[in-house]
Amino acid sequence: MTRPTATCRSPTCLQITYLPKGGQWATSDLTDNVGTPVTGGGISNTVAPDGTLYIFSRGSMDGGHLSATYLNSVGAWATADMSDYVGTPVSAGGAPSAFVQKDGTVGVVTANSANGHVYMTYLPNGGQWTGADMTTLATGYVGTPASAGGAPAAFLQPDGTIGVVTADSANGHVHMTYLPNGGQWTGADMTTLAGTAVTGGSINNAIAPDGTHYIFTVGSTNGGHLSATYAGTSWATTDMTNQVGTPAAG
Repeated sequence: MTRPTATCRSPTCLQITYLPKGGQWATSDLTDNVGTPVTGGGISNTVAPDGTLYIFSRGSMDGGHLSATYLNSVGAWATADMSDYVGTPVSAGGAPSAFVQKDGTVGVVTANSANGHVYMTYLPNGGQWTGADMTTLATGYVGTPASAGGAPAAFLQPDGTIGVVTADSANGHVHMTYLPNGGQWTGADMTTLAGTAVTGGSINNAIAPDGTHYIFTVGSTNGGHLSATYAGTSWATTDMTNQVGTPAAG
């Protein structure tokens, strides 16, 4: 197979490499071809129910603007600056965290670089792009703390519960803010509830096939141990560095 070539005139252009169904591997420079701002690597992607591919990126030369680059169902690429278009605050370091809800809502979670507030930018199914400051909005229910370094980690549970996990900028506690299907926004301090080690913001989520929700974090005061906090009959935490020998992240 002949390897395709691509022109990358930007020092940190956004590149997509893909395999079309029934076709061959190809690559495209989205910065040169579509206008996606250059990025330092803060990228996430998701696919909407209508088949639209969204790539969310944090600009490295525009002060941290959030961009949405998307490929619609007719195969046309486009880019929108969500900071200009929707008012999404410029984001702190780390990758935007993309999600899709069961009702078709597409969104992305970031942390405001000015104050650490958790911000959700989303497109309701059949609606228009909008945004919400979750730290301010959810205060009446949960008081989502301002986020420490690193990007928020969004999740969607099988029962339709949507949420985000962040690190409290004040003390590094791992905090979950979530909206149960048909319920109201609420939250929980997972460090207090389940013993999750404090972290500087290195967080990720995974949902197992049996529906178990896992929160993986890198500790900031234990030498970078990997912790797995998970929901079984109740929330619990395991130090994976001690339990299975996972190397510390440092």
